[in-house]
Order: sequence, then structure tokens, then C-alpha cells
Amino acid sequence: SIWSNSVFIAQMMGVSWGALAGAFLAPFLFGLYWKKTTKTAVWTSFLFSAVVMISNILFPQYFPALLQTPINAGVFCMFAGLILVPAISMFTKKPDDAHIQQVFSCYDRTVTVSVTDSIGESKEV
Repeated sequence: SIWSNSVFIAQMMGVSWGALAGAFLAPFLFGLYWKKTTKTAVWTSFLFSAVVMISNILFPQYFPALLQTPINAGVFCMFAGLILVPAISMFTKKPDDAHIQQVFSCYDRTVTVSVTDSIGESKEV
């Protein structure tokens, strides 16, 4: 039965993973590396994934066969977010330039790291 303890727990883990990964992957990646990510795009990604995953729990029969499992629905939400965030960001109000410059200023710092802590190639001396 689908409601046996181990299957139910696995299904709920799939739902939580799908909802979290779908909601946060694209906003996190684009937010770190793309200055034009908008708040509206982030909220769209959050809401889209939440609605898809809740719908997947309540009405799986209305999804295509491939998306009737929480894990597959979560993967779908992750890919959809990677499309939604930049697409919505192109058409919504951009963040304030001064705020963006302040947020991304950490990338302008020079950091010195010893060779033993570096992940780059070492030079032979």
C-alpha cells in the first residue's frame, strides 16, 4: 500500500526535496551570479514549485505519467525555475543599481590563499 510507513516517508522526502530544490535552485544560482535577477522572478519560482508539488500530492492523476512521482515533479520544477527566473527577470522591475553594486561588491575583493588551501593547480618550484 502507498500509505505503508517506509513508502509514505520516501514519498514525503521526495515531495520536500522537489519543493525545496524546485523553489530555490534557480533563484540561488541566478541570485549569486546574475545581477538582473528580480524579486518577482524569485517569488514566481517559489510559488510555481509550491503549487506544482502540492498539486502533485493531491491530484497526481492529472499529471503526465512521467510527473506522477514527487522526484520527477521536483526535477521538472528545477528545470522550470531555470527558465522562469531569467524569463520573468527580463520583463519585471530591475533591482536598484546602488543596492546591486553593494551586494556584489564582495566579488571585487582580493583574497590571498596559501597553496595548501587552494584548489588550483600548484606550480613546481
